[in-house]
Amino acid sequence: MLSVTIIFTFLIIIIIIKQDIVEKSLKDEAKKVKNTRGNHKGMVVVPYVKGLSEAFARILKSHGIATANRPHRTLRNFVVHPKDKVRDEEKTELIYRVPCKNCSSSYVGETGRKFGLRIKEHKKKVDSFTTGTQTRASMARESSVTHK
Repeated sequence: MLSVTIIFTFLIIIIIIKQDIVEKSLKDEAKKVKNTRGNHKGMVVVPYVKGLSEAFARILKSHGIATANRPHRTLRNFVVHPKDKVRDEEKTELIYRVPCKNCSSSYVGETGRKFGLRIKEHKKKVDSFTTGTQTRASMARESSVTHK
C-alpha cells in the first residue's frame, strides 16, 4: 500500500513539474510576442497598391512603425450595392458648369430642379440665339412684359 502511495505521489510531482514547464514556456512565448510588438511605435493599416505599398512599408519600418495592407476593393464592394445609382439627368439640388464652345469662358449655374431639364433649357436658349429668332433686347422686352 505504501508503494502505491509513493507511486501516486511521484506521478503527482511529475504532473506538477510538467505543468510548470508548460506554463513557463507559454510565458516565454508571450514575452517574445510582447517584445516583437514593443519594438514598434505604432501600426498603420493601408490599402494595398502594387509597388507603392512595399516602399511605404519600408519607410515606415525604418521609423519603427509596423504596416498591414488591406485590399482596396473587396468582394463585398463588388457584390453589395444597396442603392440604385441615379443618372446625372435625374439629379437635383446641384451646381453645374457649362463650358462655352466658342471661347474659354464657362457658365456656372445652380438648380433645385432635375439637371436634365435645366440642360435642355440651356440648349433651347442657345439654339434660339444661334437661329437668330430672338435677340437679347427682344428677350428683355418679353420678360418685362410677362413679369408684370
